Amino acid sequence: MDAPSRQDVERQLRLVLASAEFEASPKLSELLYYLVTETLAGNSERLKGYTIGVDVFDRQHDFDQGVDAIVRVQMGRLRKLLKSYYDGSGASDPIRILLIAGRYAPRFELATGEELSDEELGEPYSAQPGFVAPPLPPQPPALTGVLGLRRDRAALLGLVLLLFVGLAGAALYVAYHQTTTRIDAATAHEEGPLVYVSQYRVIGKGDLAGQLAQGLQFDLVNQLAKFSGIAVLGIDTVSGNGFNEASAKPAGADFVLGGAIEVNGDTVRITSQLKQTSTGRIIWSDQATADSVRPVTITTVQADIAASVASKIGQSYGVITQAMAEQVQTQPDPSLDDYRCVLSAYNYMRHKTAEQHLQVRTCLEKAIAHSPKYATAWALLSWMYGDEERYGFNKIPGQDGRRRALHAAERAVAADGNSAMAQEYLAVARFLLGNDDADAREAAENALRLSPNDSEVLADIGLTYALMDGDDRARELSLKAVQLNPGHPSWYWSGLAVHALQNGLKDDSLKYARLNISDRGPLEMFLMAAAERLNGDGREADTELASLYKAHPEAKDRAHMMQVLRIPPKIEALIFGSARK
Repeated sequence: MDAPSRQDVERQLRLVLASAEFEASPKLSELLYYLVTETLAGNSERLKGYTIGVDVFDRQHDFDQGVDAIVRVQMGRLRKLLKSYYDGSGASDPIRILLIAGRYAPRFELATGEELSDEELGEPYSAQPGFVAPPLPPQPPALTGVLGLRRDRAALLGLVLLLFVGLAGAALYVAYHQTTTRIDAATAHEEGPLVYVSQYRVIGKGDLAGQLAQGLQFDLVNQLAKFSGIAVLGIDTVSGNGFNEASAKPAGADFVLGGAIEVNGDTVRITSQLKQTSTGRIIWSDQATADSVRPVTITTVQADIAASVASKIGQSYGVITQAMAEQVQTQPDPSLDDYRCVLSAYNYMRHKTAEQHLQVRTCLEKAIAHSPKYATAWALLSWMYGDEERYGFNKIPGQDGRRRALHAAERAVAADGNSAMAQEYLAVARFLLGNDDADAREAAENALRLSPNDSEVLADIGLTYALMDGDDRARELSLKAVQLNPGHPSWYWSGLAVHALQNGLKDDSLKYARLNISDRGPLEMFLMAAAERLNGDGREADTELASLYKAHPEAKDRAHMMQVLRIPPKIEALIFGSARK
C-alpha cells in the first residue's frame, strides 16, 4: 500500500465493524469506533479510562474506575475480539488496528508489521478545515445494575394509594390473560417455547421482600406474555411456587425463570436465573440493585425489573431464542418443524442472502399450511415477501411482493390481534405499500402498546417513523431498541442513520451508517452513500453506489428502489448528489 492515509485507516475500521465478529458485539463495535475516530481526530490524549466510561458506557460524572471496572473489562474483551478478527476473516486486511495493554489509543500497522506514524498518516482530522468535533452520543437511561428510582414526592404518595389496587389489578389481568398464554406442552413445541415463571426466593426477613416477590411474579408473567413466539404458564398454575418446586415439576415448560430477592436496609438486590429443563442447566443469570426502596416505590421497582428481565430473555434475539435454536439443531423433533422455520427467519435477518431467503420463505409457507393460525409465521412471511422488493430476492413474475406482504400481515393480525409482532409487520407492510401512512402509524402504535419493551418492535417502528418524518421519537425508539438488546443485528442502527440524515447530523449519520452496513443490502448501502456525501465525500459515495449496483443490479432502477424502500426526497438527493428530475 502506497502512502496510507487516515482515510485508509477509516476504511479499515469499516471493514472490521462490518465483520461477523463485530456485528455480534454492538457495544464493542461502539467502543472501537470511539477509540479509532478520536485518535484519527488527534484526540488520543483524551482517551482515559474516565472519559471512555462517561462517553461510551454512560457512566455518571462521579465515575470511579477503582470501584467500577467496566472500562478495563471491556477493553480486554475488545483486544481479544480484534485478535480473533485478524486471526480469522481479517487475516488478509492491508491495515491492522492494534490495542496494546496499558494504553487506550489504538496503533495502526500495515499487514507487514510496519507501524503507521502520525506523520505518515497526515494531518489529523481536527486540524483540517471545516472539522467539527463529534458530539458525545446521547444515551437513553439504562436499566443495568442499579435502577434509578428517583421520583417526586407527589408521585410517591400516589403510588401509596395505588399499591394494593395495582397488585390486585395485575392479578386480575394475568388471570384473564392466561387464557391465551397457558397452552399444553405439545402446542408449545409446535409454535415456540413454554416458560414457567416461579416466585423468587426471599433472603432475609421483612414484608417488603415478600410483597416484591409476589408482585414480581405477576409482572414477569405479564411482560413475557407480550413477546411473540413465547407461551407463559398462567398465574393460577405458578402462583407461589418457588424455583426448586418449578424445576422438579415444570408442567411441560421448556424453561423455568426464578431467582432471589435480598433486602439490606432500603437496598434490594434481585438475582434472576433461567434454567433449560431439557438439560437442567442454568443458561442465563443477571443481577440488579435498587436503592432507597420503600413501600411506596415497590410497584415501580417490580415493574422496572420485570421489563428488564423479560426483554433480555424474551425478545427475538434473546436468551430463549438462542437456546431453542441450539436445541432444534441438536435434537431433531417433528413437532418443532414449524418453530424451526421461525428461528431460521431470525437467522436470515442477521445475514441476508437470496439462497437463504428462498429456503426460509418456502419453510414459512409450509408452516402456515400446516398451522394456518400461526401468527408469528404469517408475520415473518410478510417480511420475506417484502424483501422480494427491498432486496430483489426471488421475485415471482407478475406478482407484487408488497401486496403479498400486506396480505400475510393481515392474516397474522387475524390469527392473533394481540400479537405485537403481527401489528408490527402490518405497520411495515402498510408503509411499504405507501397507500396510507396513517394506517401504518395506527398499527405501529398498536404494536408499541402491546409490547413496549420488545426490541424488534422498537427498532422496526423506529426505522418506519424515521423514514416517515425523521422526528425525535424515531430516534428514541431506535436507541431504546439498541439498549434493550445488546446482541441485536446490525439493522437496528438503520433508524438512527435515517434520523441523522433527515436532520443533517453529519457525524451521527456516518457513525450509524457504518454500524448498519454489515448486511450490505440496498438500504444499508444507500444510507452509507448518503452519509458520505453529507460529510463531503462524494467520491466515496459514488464508490459505494458502484459496489451496490455490482452486488444488486436491480438497484440501478433509481425510481423503483426509492419507491419500494420509501426513501425520503431529502435522503435521495444525498444518495445520488441531486434531486430526481
